[in-house]
Amino acid sequence: MFSYFVPQQWYLVLQEDGAEVFIHQWGHLKERCSLKAPSQLIEKISLNCPATITILIDHEREILETGMLPKASFLDRKSLLINYLRAKFPSESWFGGMYLKAHQKDRPFLGVAFQASDAIKAWMVPLKEKGIRIYLTFFVIEAQDFLRQKLKKVEKINPFVLLMPGNEYLKQMLFLNGEIRHLRTIKQPFSMEEYRNQIISFNHYVKRQHHLSSASLPIVYVKVPKVQEIPEGVKEVVEVQDFKKEVISHIRIRRLSRFRMLQSPDFGMFSYKWLIYKYGLFCLFSGAILGTIFVIKYFWTHQEGQKIPQKIVQIVPSTESLRSPVNLYLAAIFYLDEKTWTLWLNGQKITTGQEVNKLGYNIVRVTEQQITLREIDSKNPVITLKPNQTFIAHKRCIKEGDWQAQNN
Repeated sequence: MFSYFVPQQWYLVLQEDGAEVFIHQWGHLKERCSLKAPSQLIEKISLNCPATITILIDHEREILETGMLPKASFLDRKSLLINYLRAKFPSESWFGGMYLKAHQKDRPFLGVAFQASDAIKAWMVPLKEKGIRIYLTFFVIEAQDFLRQKLKKVEKINPFVLLMPGNEYLKQMLFLNGEIRHLRTIKQPFSMEEYRNQIISFNHYVKRQHHLSSASLPIVYVKVPKVQEIPEGVKEVVEVQDFKKEVISHIRIRRLSRFRMLQSPDFGMFSYKWLIYKYGLFCLFSGAILGTIFVIKYFWTHQEGQKIPQKIVQIVPSTESLRSPVNLYLAAIFYLDEKTWTLWLNGQKITTGQEVNKLGYNIVRVTEQQITLREIDSKNPVITLKPNQTFIAHKRCIKEGDWQAQNN
């Protein structure tokens, strides 16, 4: 059971005649091996107990469809794509799709399907029975971003045909605006003449499908160590030492694409084990942290309540502040908010209430347009002054202008 808490990622590249599994643990490749039968996979699962497995389909039965969809709202785009692909692909196919990034205004899409044979299903059904969550995608889709990085030096060649040899088959792909726009998988040609005919045929086909006017599309070839002979007409060669391993490492770091399976058996459901062991531990730690914060907050509040109240010190006004109020001339007000202001009274810069107390007044309120004051220890009404007004104390009147010289 402890293995559920160990950070591990499982990737299974599934082909018609077998599979290859990559197990990453603590961020490093722990194990890689080829499997010939589903029983070998189940044996490995029993020992390591993964919660999820990413399966990348890679065989010759893939069918790829691209095109433009009519404009629709964000919520309708998924259903629009599902309905279109359901009409295009056979009913027994499992298919998925994604929207491409190149021309968002035109809503281009890419959909891939394959007919799941009994040999393919035999790998998946035991995983479902064990409650393991499956993320199902296509190897060529997940390899697209890796290939784009490798093809930076040929970015200016647009469009071009990419040839990618595999186990007894050849994938021919049209790259348009940095994305796969068409795919055809064929058996590996036995002769260079057959190779050339297949390439020419694919070249003509994609030009008609995508209305490309160039006479002949450039060809880029992905060369793996086992391949020695390069077909004629290839313009660029991209050498890859270990294609599967490099693609898996790339998607492990960069994450999987936005591709989603839209029609497939119920393999991708969350299992109760995955929820309990993965998210249960997270909830446990979150609860412990929140509980600690609550205890600290309660303790701090309790300590604040136990503090001895400080004595209130009453400041007795000085004899200077008890003198009779003087005339007040308000020259100007500089106001930011109720706590930040500056007054010019009787030629003095006033920023606090204590400075006004020396003149024999208390400040009641300050606004942008006026100030309100009251004489200290007096029951007389409050005084309201606006800029360029003078309060004459002995007459208790307000006059426009500077009348400060008229003292009591």
